[in-house]
Amino acid sequence: MNTEASPLLGQQKQPSTWTSVYLLSFAFFILAGTYALLSVPLIQLIEDNICRHYVGQGSIEPGEGNCKNDQIQTQLAFVTGLLPSVESIVGLIVGFPYGVMGDKIGRKPILYLAIIGNILFTASKLAVLAFPGTLPISFIIATPLLLAIGGGPTVHIATLYTMTSDLVDSSERYVPTI
Repeated sequence: MNTEASPLLGQQKQPSTWTSVYLLSFAFFILAGTYALLSVPLIQLIEDNICRHYVGQGSIEPGEGNCKNDQIQTQLAFVTGLLPSVESIVGLIVGFPYGVMGDKIGRKPILYLAIIGNILFTASKLAVLAFPGTLPISFIIATPLLLAIGGGPTVHIATLYTMTSDLVDSSERYVPTI
């Protein structure tokens, strides 16, 4: 029987904790898979840009086999080695402050900021690769500085882990495997 004290919309069902955990785990899986899938074509695009630079200077003839010479591969190794290093340094510097901020203002704003930073980082890498005549390939080394917006993958993954940890009671976090 309805009375004036009963709610008009009825009871709202709260989503299951485990549903949220599964969604966060899926988000982490998609994020990790995206980084893995983007890495191989990115290296090929960097190599193509370096090769075009040397072809434009006339130091080598165009062709796939000619892009495998020592000069091009040395620069490719330098760029692809330095890029994750700068990315890691930025993550180390801004990771802790974003963690503290996540505790103060909430995890969602930090997660959204990390997503925005990741999008800007990826877009800037692609912009450098899209305009090889305008921007030198060495500019790609500066693109991880955009990860200071949101902390990049370091903060993104840590925030997902923390959100998952917040959802699950401490007595349910450990599941014996043996």
